[in-house]
Amino acid sequence: MILKFKFDYNSNNNTLIYFLHTIAKQSNLEYKVTKSNFINLFINGNEDELTKFSTTLSSSLPMSIFFKDSTAEVVSQMSDEQSIGFDNEKINLPFCSSCLEKVEDNTSKNFYNPFVSCDICGTTCDVNELSFLDFDKQQIHYENYEELFKKIAFLLNDEKSIKIKTRSGSFVFKKLMKTEENVKLLCTNLANISKVFIANKAEVVALASIEKPIINLRVNEVFKLTNTLNQEYANVRFVNDLILYLLAKELKNYDIDFLIYDETSKFDYELTYEKQLEALDIMK
Repeated sequence: MILKFKFDYNSNNNTLIYFLHTIAKQSNLEYKVTKSNFINLFINGNEDELTKFSTTLSSSLPMSIFFKDSTAEVVSQMSDEQSIGFDNEKINLPFCSSCLEKVEDNTSKNFYNPFVSCDICGTTCDVNELSFLDFDKQQIHYENYEELFKKIAFLLNDEKSIKIKTRSGSFVFKKLMKTEENVKLLCTNLANISKVFIANKAEVVALASIEKPIINLRVNEVFKLTNTLNQEYANVRFVNDLILYLLAKELKNYDIDFLIYDETSKFDYELTYEKQLEALDIMK
């Protein structure tokens, strides 16, 4: 039995092809990836194998701002077109759903590990430790990563500024307070984005996509009455780094849905690591 998945993908990048190869290889089933006007995945197996694979594919394949539609159908044979290989090209992406399963599993050795290695998106890292420093560059002790992120969330809620090294650069983060203007915002909880901004479904999906772009969003009229943001529009992005993702989980305990960030402000604490990782661009 051969199943054909057809993807309408509006980009020439290889992200979707990479994920299809990675997920299909792990199934140990015969498969082929082709590309014409659409990207196609043909995979051969019995009914149970293909049902299992379809479930894995739907849960592991990330959302993308370039992904428009997909279909699946049973076909009589594999395509005669040549399969598109990947040639070990590196894909530099934010975390995927498989990463999140590992860092959120409290029985896993990777629980709250922001440097987890992933066999789906290809993330690998040999960073062993995060350094948390006070203003005098003195190390602040923590027992484990969960305790560390709880401590940082507490300090941010206490109106402290914290410089955090991420894969997209080092930024100073602080809680959104009144009378701020011309600021860039990191959304830490997309479920509450409408409290501050007018955002349609497509924009929210884009923010959560694998590309994690920056989007200009309009401040809603109700929030304007608080005089917290003295601007009509603001640059908004969602967490694109596991350090920020794990911090965002702890910020929910303080009902903090947004952080202000920039690259030049003074700061009270710093979260950093020694290794220089491959830079992760923030798409606009």
